[in-house]
Amino acid sequence: MFARLLICYLFISAAGCGGDSSTGSKTFVAAELVVSGNPSILGEPAGTLENPSGYLSVGGLIDSQLGIKLTGVSAQIRVLSADLTVLGQVLAACSPPGVLPGASATFQTRLVLPSAPYTASRIVEITPICDQGTGTARNVTVQWNEP
Repeated sequence: MFARLLICYLFISAAGCGGDSSTGSKTFVAAELVVSGNPSILGEPAGTLENPSGYLSVGGLIDSQLGIKLTGVSAQIRVLSADLTVLGQVLAACSPPGVLPGASATFQTRLVLPSAPYTASRIVEITPICDQGTGTARNVTVQWNEP
């Protein structure tokens, strides 16, 4: 009798836990694909006074809270000045490019600012993108010490 109860209990427990354990949506929801933590943003001078180009190195983590597999995961990065002029932009591929339900991917890129020093940048906008849709954009305010 005890053995039958134990087997019944184990069967019910296994059946109760047998489904997908992810808690996210089974369809694409932009609010569940986000930039996680604090992205790394480093400025690098490259130009001269006559040609004040510069670079930004931007890296971070894209986190999926979705309950679906994502493909073609990348980060759209735009660098904006104080008056919201676009100084530069790039689409950075993530590693891995495919993300399983509830997982994350990283990105790292070097972005050229063709006509401005990196110190002209004030906002770095990072938007997660995948084949299934566009995630929630995140704006990171930056402030530089003038040399």
